[in-house]
Amino acid sequence: GTTYFEKLLEALEQTYKLKLETFLSPNNVSTKGLGFTGLALVSAQKIFIFLGDLARYKEQVNETSNFGKSRQCYIKAHQLNPKNGRPYNQLAILAVYARRKLDAVYYYMRSLMASNPFQSARESLLSLFDESRKKYEQAERKRREEHDVKNRERMKEKEGAGMESGGNGLRREYWVHPEAGRPRLHITTSTVQEQRRNDSEEEELTTLSSVEVNKRFITSYLHVHGKLFTKVGMETFQEAALQMLREFRALLQHSPVPLNANRFLQLLALNMFAIENTQLKGKSNHVTFYSFIPDLRQVTTALYIFAQPSSWDDLTFPQKFLHSKTCKRTLQQIIGTSFEWRTYFYRLTLLNNE
Repeated sequence: GTTYFEKLLEALEQTYKLKLETFLSPNNVSTKGLGFTGLALVSAQKIFIFLGDLARYKEQVNETSNFGKSRQCYIKAHQLNPKNGRPYNQLAILAVYARRKLDAVYYYMRSLMASNPFQSARESLLSLFDESRKKYEQAERKRREEHDVKNRERMKEKEGAGMESGGNGLRREYWVHPEAGRPRLHITTSTVQEQRRNDSEEEELTTLSSVEVNKRFITSYLHVHGKLFTKVGMETFQEAALQMLREFRALLQHSPVPLNANRFLQLLALNMFAIENTQLKGKSNHVTFYSFIPDLRQVTTALYIFAQPSSWDDLTFPQKFLHSKTCKRTLQQIIGTSFEWRTYFYRLTLLNNE
């Protein structure tokens, strides 16, 4: 099968007098207005996908995991026509095999944002987000249990110390009357406990290695985006988003930052996808920066991560990265001619220059 499709590619090149390598370079020639040659390139893209699938099946049959050849074929298929979402879907499948969930979500997102989207990617995204939700909830439940155990031990120590000093071990309450004309400030026990738990988690994050913090951040990040995508469980969105932001801040404290340029591009694109996916329908395209967001709290997370100047100042490379050929080419494919996103990146540039 592989030999057949390889010969078919050669036949396309000979029949239509074209060199596929010309269209596979980073600065590839546009396929627009090429007539039958353009149709031949569409056929070549499908053949590259078939070759990638065959290479992938071969690895699965042999129970090996060297999907390098398969990945190369899918990348070539993408380069021939970036507007087709199918190659991204196939790259996402390879990422799932490698258990790289963030990469898989990114490629599925690109598949859905393409001009010719591959709609089956939506179901795959839902499955990945559900797995991330279960993993997040399990980890969060375990952390809460450990925190409660520590709190009980701490309370026992305090009660024991109170008994030894001659006290009765009971808590002491102070009642303060409100001043005239001012509302009474009411702080519940649960609020205080929640604040203490958050402070405790931030302290814990400072003791973790960059690898551990990165794992926690990716889990939280995918969980938050899963809520934005499915609109399920939004009553706990704020809590999950704040937890994710704490982990992201902790991640930025490590030197060097354990996030490479490609990872920042993925986070950037996923945030854009989250905003685009929740965009108001039926409104004018020429709207202000925030007015096309149906619920600002849903995208506060997305805006915060890559628009806060303090983070960029610490990272030193994002300005150069945002102007790199790789980033520009990818963002151009995602943004297209969107007025909202041109406005967004103009504002982002202003923030970085402050």
